[in-house]
Amino acid sequence: MAGLVSLDLAYTWLVSTIPASMARLRNLTYLPLNHNGLTGAIPSGLGGLPLIHDLDLSYNWLSRQVPFRKEVVERLGSKLKLA
Repeated sequence: MAGLVSLDLAYTWLVSTIPASMARLRNLTYLPLNHNGLTGAIPSGLGGLPLIHDLDLSYNWLSRQVPFRKEVVERLGSKLKLA
């Protein structure tokens, strides 16, 4: 899965935490995880994905702390969805 570029898991009824190991998918550019039952903390490694340009974590039960550096938030801009 190392070459995976897009992983759309929105609206899939996922219930658990986001695995920290997702940060090893270094080629991901598109990762919608919205509208699921995800809980817990957002893994800081997601913000370190070098090619990510669309990350949607909205409509889950994730903790409110966003562990991404300011540069990551600015780079993603409106493509980072947390509501």
